[in-house]
Amino acid sequence: MKTLRLIQVTQDDINNGERMDRQNCMVARALKRAIPESFPRVDKGWFASIEVCTKTYRPSKEINQRIIAFDRGEPVKPFVICFDPKLKTATLGPDLSFVPPLASLRFERCFSEKKYQRFRSADLAGKSR
Repeated sequence: MKTLRLIQVTQDDINNGERMDRQNCMVARALKRAIPESFPRVDKGWFASIEVCTKTYRPSKEINQRIIAFDRGEPVKPFVICFDPKLKTATLGPDLSFVPPLASLRFERCFSEKKYQRFRSADLAGKSR
């Protein structure tokens, strides 16, 4: 089964990537870090492509714009690339720096329920007297 693969381009990849170098740019560095045996190549422009492990992916407009901005020396923030082997596309992935506070919401809800149960049991105990 073919599954999606998320690759995070970190600030380190951006700072240490080589501009105008299709095998050592920020995306290629991120791919080498995530898949050491991959030998990636990144091409930009009209026929943009990202080659990973003998597979070619078509980057989305957003990914291509970030690659071009990086090569121009413009500031680029860290991002995630979602590789889809079925569609052979590379799109902008979810923002992994934002983690929804589900754990804190669950804790708060759990705490509130316990607090409510204690209140309710104390209230019922008071009414039964």
